Amino acid sequence: MRARRLLRYLLAAFALGFATWLGLQLRGRSITTGEVTDPRTDPNAVVESSGGLITRTKGEARDMDLQHKGLRTYPDGRTVFQSVTVTVPPRDDRRGFTISGDEAEVTKDNAQVRLTGNLKLVTTDKLTMTGPEATYDSTDGIIRIPGQVQFTRERMTGSSVGATYDNARDVLWMLEQARIDIRPDGRGQGETHMRAGSAGFARAERYIRLDTAATVNREGQVLSGDSVTVFMQPAADIVELVELRGQSSVSLPEPQSLQQLSATDINLAYQPDGRSLRQVTLAERATVQFRGQGKGPGRSLAASLIDMQLDADGSTMTGLSAQEAVQLRVPQDGATPARNISGDTLNGIGQPGRGLTGATFSKNVTFKETRAAGRGQAALDRTITATDTLDLQTRGSLESIDRATFVGAVVVKDESRTATAPRLVYRTESGDITLSAEGTALTARIDDTRGSVQSRIINILAGGDDIVAETDVRSVLQGGGDGPARPGMFKQDQPVNVTASKLERRTKKAVYTGDAQIWQGATSIKGDTITLDEESGNLLAVGKARTVMELEEKDAATGKVERNVTTGTAGELEYQDKERKAILRNTARLVSTRDGDLRGNRIEMYLLEGGRELDRLEAYDAVTLQTATRHATGARLTYFTKDGRYVMGGTPVVVLEQFPNECRETTGRRLTFYRTSDVISVDGNQSTRTQGRTAGTCPALSKPA
Repeated sequence: MRARRLLRYLLAAFALGFATWLGLQLRGRSITTGEVTDPRTDPNAVVESSGGLITRTKGEARDMDLQHKGLRTYPDGRTVFQSVTVTVPPRDDRRGFTISGDEAEVTKDNAQVRLTGNLKLVTTDKLTMTGPEATYDSTDGIIRIPGQVQFTRERMTGSSVGATYDNARDVLWMLEQARIDIRPDGRGQGETHMRAGSAGFARAERYIRLDTAATVNREGQVLSGDSVTVFMQPAADIVELVELRGQSSVSLPEPQSLQQLSATDINLAYQPDGRSLRQVTLAERATVQFRGQGKGPGRSLAASLIDMQLDADGSTMTGLSAQEAVQLRVPQDGATPARNISGDTLNGIGQPGRGLTGATFSKNVTFKETRAAGRGQAALDRTITATDTLDLQTRGSLESIDRATFVGAVVVKDESRTATAPRLVYRTESGDITLSAEGTALTARIDDTRGSVQSRIINILAGGDDIVAETDVRSVLQGGGDGPARPGMFKQDQPVNVTASKLERRTKKAVYTGDAQIWQGATSIKGDTITLDEESGNLLAVGKARTVMELEEKDAATGKVERNVTTGTAGELEYQDKERKAILRNTARLVSTRDGDLRGNRIEMYLLEGGRELDRLEAYDAVTLQTATRHATGARLTYFTKDGRYVMGGTPVVVLEQFPNECRETTGRRLTFYRTSDVISVDGNQSTRTQGRTAGTCPALSKPA
C-alpha cells in the first residue's frame, strides 16, 4: 500500500513537471495548474489535473492564452486538455480571436493546438464559426476546420464542408459546398444568397471570392460564373464591384431595362448605395439582353467586348462602347420594323436623365430592317450597308432611333430596288431616305423596275416608291414589258433617257423640271418641265417645249421606209398615248424635212399604231404653212400623210405658189392642195385664183424661216 501511494505521488509530480515543461515549450512566462485529482475520470489516463492557464508571450507582449479546466496524461505521452479556450489577442499584424472546444491537444513540436468537440471560433469583430474540430497552427496563424462548418456575423450566415481561417491575413476560406446568406437590413434591403464549390472571405482586403459553379442572388439580381468575386467598399459592408470569370451571366429584375448579361467575363461596378449598377463591362462573347415592352422580347447587343456606363437608376445607359463583331437586334414594334445593325465597333454617348442621345457604328456597317405585313402596313425587307460609319440620333435608347446617317459607299437593297450613294440619311419617323453625293465627284443612284435615276441628291419619300431627285438628274426608263409606259414615238424595247435639274416621281407619275429633256436616239422632247405618266405613257412638256421626232414614212412608189425628222416648238407639248396624239400649244411650230414648216396656235400630230409613223396633222388658229414652193395662211389645216394632201380653211385661205417666172396667189374659204402636185382645189363662196399676180419671187417665200 505504501509503495502504491508513493508511485501515485511520483506520477503527480511528473504531470506537474510536464505541464511546467509544456508551458516553457510554448514560451509562456507563467503556467498555472491544478492539483492532482483522485479518483481519476478516465481510467486510461496516467495522471489527471484540474484546470489551469498557459500564457505564451513574444517579447513583452502576450501572444496566446490556453485556458483549460483539466488535463489528462496518457501512457503514450499524450496530454489532453478539457474544456479548452485558446485566446489570441489582436495586434497590428493580425485580428484577435478565441477558439474553444471540449478537448485539445498540443502537437507538432508544440506549434499546433488541435481542438475537438463543440468547436467555436469567435473573432474580435464578432465573426463566429462552429464545427466538429479545428487545428490552430501558430507558425502560419491558420485555423483549419474539417467537416461541416457554420459561421455567422451580424446579418451574415454561412456554411461549408471544411474551412480555414488565416488570422494574419484575416481570410476565411470555405473549402467545399460553400453557402453564404445575408439577411435584409432594417429597411428590408440587401438580402443576398451566395453558393459555390468553395469560397474565400478576405475581410481585411474587403472581398468575397466564390469558386466553381458560383452563384449570387442579390435582391433579384442573379449572378453566376465559374468564379465570382465581390469587392466591398473600404469603410462599409456595401458592394462596390463584382467580377465574374468564366461562363458568366447576370439576370436583373424588373423594372430595370437591362434583363440579361452573358460573357466569358463580366465586371459590375455599383453606385455608392451598392444596389444600382454604375458600369458594366463584358469580355469575350458578350451579349446584353434588354427588357422588352409588355411580354415581347427586347433588343439585344452582342460583341467581343461591351462596356456600358449607367445612370443612377442602374439601367439607363449614358455611355456605351462595343468592340469586334458588334450586332444590335431590335424586334418589331407595331409599324416600326425589326432592325439588325452590325459593325466592327460601336460607341454611344448620352446624358443623365436622358439616356443615350447618339451612337456610332464604325466599319463594315450593315443595317437590316424587316417587317411582316399587317393592318395598314406593307411588308418590308431592306438592307443598308456602309463601309465607314453609321451615326444614330436616338431618344434615350438604341431602339428609339430618330435619324440614321450612313457614310462610305452606301448601298440600299430591298425586294425591288437598289440604291447607292456616298452618304445616306434615314429619318425613321417619316421613313424618308436621302441619298447624297454632295461634296464628292460621285452621284447618288437608284435602280428599280422602272429604270434608274442618278443625281447629286435623291430623296426616297417614306421609304416607298416616291422619290425627289435634285441637281444634275439623269434618269433611264427601263425598256421592255417590265419597264414603265412611255410615249409611243419611243421604241418600247429600248431604254429612254431623261435629264433635268429636278425629278419628282410619285404614284406612277414623274415630273422633271429645269431644262428637262427626254430622248431615245434622235427622238427627243425638251421643256422647262416634263411630266411623264409612267402608267399610261402620256407626256406633258411645259415652257419652251421642243421636240425632235424621228418618224418613219413608207415611200408610196418604192415601198421603202424612209426617215422623216420632224422638229417642233411650242409653249407646251402634250402627248396622249392612247390616242397616239401629240399636241403643241401656244405659238406652235412644226418643221419637217418632207412636210414643210407648219405654224399655228395649236398643232396636233396623229400617229399610226406603233407610234413611229405620222397619220395626219391638225393645225388651228393663225395657221401658216411654208414648203419649198408654197406659203399658205388660214385658220385651220389638216395634212394627210398617206397621200400628201393639205386641206386648209379660213376666211380667207391664202396660198402663194412660186413658179419659175411668177408668184401665184390663190384665196378661198377652203383650199386643198398636195405636197407633190401643183393642183389646188378651191371650195367655198367668193373663191378666186389669180395667176401672175406678182412677178419674180413670192414675198413670203423670200423671208427667212
